Amino acid sequence: PYWSKDYTEITFNGNGGAGSMQNQIHDRYASVMLLFENKFTRDGYSFVGWNTVADGSGVAYSDCEYFMPVEANGKSEVILYAQWKENSTN
Repeated sequence: PYWSKDYTEITFNGNGGAGSMQNQIHDRYASVMLLFENKFTRDGYSFVGWNTVADGSGVAYSDCEYFMPVEANGKSEVILYAQWKENSTN
Protein backbone atom coordinates (compact mmCIF):
# COMPACT_ATOMS: atom_id res chain seq x y z
CA PRO A 1 0.00 0.00 0.00
CA TYR A 2 0.92 3.60 -0.50
CA TRP A 3 1.83 4.81 2.99
CA SER A 4 1.16 8.50 3.38
CA LYS A 5 -1.33 10.37 5.50
CA ASP A 6 -2.04 12.67 2.58
CA TYR A 7 -3.10 10.00 0.10
CA THR A 8 -5.70 7.28 -0.16
CA GLU A 9 -5.02 4.14 -2.19
CA ILE A 10 -8.02 2.43 -3.77
CA THR A 11 -7.70 -1.28 -4.46
CA PHE A 12 -10.17 -2.78 -6.92
CA ASN A 13 -11.25 -6.34 -6.07
CA GLY A 14 -12.85 -8.47 -8.81
CA ASN A 15 -15.08 -10.21 -6.25
CA GLY A 16 -15.36 -13.38 -8.36
CA GLY A 17 -14.41 -11.69 -11.61
CA ALA A 18 -11.36 -12.47 -13.73
CA GLY A 19 -8.62 -10.02 -14.67
CA SER A 20 -6.81 -7.30 -12.81
CA MET A 21 -6.79 -3.56 -12.27
CA GLN A 22 -4.07 -1.29 -11.02
CA ASN A 23 -4.62 0.49 -7.73
CA GLN A 24 -5.61 4.14 -7.84
CA ILE A 25 -3.90 6.70 -5.59
CA HIS A 26 -5.62 9.96 -4.70
CA ASP A 27 -4.60 13.10 -2.91
CA ARG A 28 -6.90 13.39 0.13
CA TYR A 29 -7.04 17.15 -0.33
CA ALA A 30 -8.24 16.99 -3.93
CA SER A 31 -11.86 17.89 -4.44
CA VAL A 32 -12.97 14.85 -6.47
CA MET A 33 -11.58 12.23 -8.84
CA LEU A 34 -12.98 9.72 -11.28
CA LEU A 35 -12.68 6.07 -10.39
CA PHE A 36 -10.93 3.89 -12.95
CA GLU A 37 -13.13 2.03 -15.41
CA ASN A 38 -13.84 -1.61 -14.54
CA LYS A 39 -11.58 -4.10 -16.32
CA PHE A 40 -12.84 -7.29 -14.62
CA THR A 41 -15.05 -9.80 -16.43
CA ARG A 42 -17.18 -12.66 -15.16
CA ASP A 43 -18.77 -15.29 -17.37
CA GLY A 44 -22.56 -15.23 -17.14
CA TYR A 45 -22.64 -11.94 -15.22
CA SER A 46 -22.77 -8.22 -15.93
CA PHE A 47 -20.82 -5.68 -13.92
CA VAL A 48 -23.20 -3.31 -12.09
CA GLY A 49 -20.84 -1.16 -10.01
CA TRP A 50 -18.55 -1.05 -6.99
CA ASN A 51 -19.19 -1.35 -3.28
CA THR A 52 -17.09 -0.91 -0.15
CA VAL A 53 -18.31 -4.32 1.10
CA ALA A 54 -18.06 -7.53 -0.94
CA ASP A 55 -21.74 -8.46 -0.39
CA GLY A 56 -22.94 -5.05 -1.59
CA SER A 57 -24.11 -3.83 1.83
CA GLY A 58 -21.69 -0.89 2.00
CA VAL A 59 -21.35 2.34 0.03
CA ALA A 60 -22.09 1.86 -3.69
CA TYR A 61 -20.33 3.56 -6.59
CA SER A 62 -21.02 3.44 -10.31
CA ASP A 63 -18.27 2.67 -12.80
CA CYS A 64 -16.13 5.78 -13.42
CA GLU A 65 -18.11 7.67 -10.75
CA TYR A 66 -16.67 10.64 -8.94
CA PHE A 67 -15.06 9.70 -5.63
CA MET A 68 -14.33 12.29 -2.98
CA PRO A 69 -11.18 11.42 -1.00
CA VAL A 70 -12.88 12.56 2.20
CA GLU A 71 -15.26 9.60 1.73
CA ALA A 72 -12.34 7.39 2.80
CA ASN A 73 -12.91 8.67 6.37
CA GLY A 74 -9.21 9.05 7.07
CA LYS A 75 -8.25 5.59 5.81
CA SER A 76 -5.07 5.27 3.78
CA GLU A 77 -6.51 2.27 1.91
CA VAL A 78 -10.00 1.63 0.53
CA ILE A 79 -11.08 -1.60 -1.18
CA LEU A 80 -13.86 -1.43 -3.76
CA TYR A 81 -15.48 -4.75 -4.66
CA ALA A 82 -16.99 -5.40 -8.08
CA GLN A 83 -20.72 -6.09 -7.95
CA TRP A 84 -22.25 -8.55 -10.41
CA LYS A 85 -25.73 -9.36 -11.66
CA GLU A 86 -26.37 -12.77 -13.17
CA ASN A 87 -27.40 -12.54 -16.83
CA SER A 88 -30.84 -13.87 -17.66
CA THR A 89 -30.99 -17.05 -19.73
CA ASN A 90 -34.06 -16.13 -21.82
